[in-house]
Amino acid sequence: MTTTATTTTASATAIKALAGHDREIRLFAVWCARGLRAHTRSMRCRLGIVVAEAFAHDECTADDVSAIKMAAYAAYDEAAHAAIHTANAAHAAHAAHAVATIIGYADDPYAAAVVAAGDAARIGGETARSAQFTELGRVRACIDSGVDPYPRTLGARLRARLVLWAVRAQGAASRLLGR
Repeated sequence: MTTTATTTTASATAIKALAGHDREIRLFAVWCARGLRAHTRSMRCRLGIVVAEAFAHDECTADDVSAIKMAAYAAYDEAAHAAIHTANAAHAAHAAHAVATIIGYADDPYAAAVVAAGDAARIGGETARSAQFTELGRVRACIDSGVDPYPRTLGARLRARLVLWAVRAQGAASRLLGR
């Protein structure tokens, strides 16, 4: 079994330990994707992370997620085509894939978290894998003690509102223009 397959299997097992805590699993996937931001300059990926986080916090609707989903997959397609040429572009493709997955699998937080963790491990190796297990342990401890492992800050709420406003405005403009 390859290191990546072992990492994904181990991550999947650790994520399964959070069964029944969909919000925390979604936010763990966001945490993994956020760790990959340095590997992509795509604004669509960065917006996708904000929307995925807002969705996990029940601050947006499935329609908002759908509106950003196509942009996230387009960013992944572009990064995947560029990945043929350089290792840095391959890292960007993995980062974009993680974001597209957490948006695309909004209804399946477990699958989104496993894929995002796998993409992060492909880029970061053993360091990323170790950080994931540390984070999952922290989340489990918070859940067991009744503490919110991912509290929402005012700045994050405002950022999400601005992004969602832009996403909704773009969707309204597209409907008006018949696109």
